[in-house]
Amino acid sequence: MHTDLFHLVPTDGKVNGMRSNNPFGEVGSASLPKYKWQQPGTSDYPGYSGVVFELIDAYKGDFARNYFYMATRYKDVIFQQLEQPDAGDDSYPVFTEWAASMLIEWHTEDPVSQKGD
Repeated sequence: MHTDLFHLVPTDGKVNGMRSNNPFGEVGSASLPKYKWQQPGTSDYPGYSGVVFELIDAYKGDFARNYFYMATRYKDVIFQQLEQPDAGDDSYPVFTEWAASMLIEWHTEDPVSQKGD
């Protein structure tokens, strides 16, 4: 899991530092002006009101698919780390309900594309 390069995405160091450990989300009230391709601020997505970091639309689906890949591929490892038995169903304990809904929307609204277009 820690050596899977699929979830490694190049980024600007300043932008990555601004994100800190905040989750990705949709910003309703920005705390800073938009910087290159991300923006920190207060979430306006139903179910979460904390600080999030919003990607530009062209990358939202890509990140959603990265998250779903990792949660699917390493589901057994995740359950072990959370010290929970695998229920054998399609639940993903790494996602809260709001995050799973948002990531599905991002996947649907930003289909797979060639980068550099």
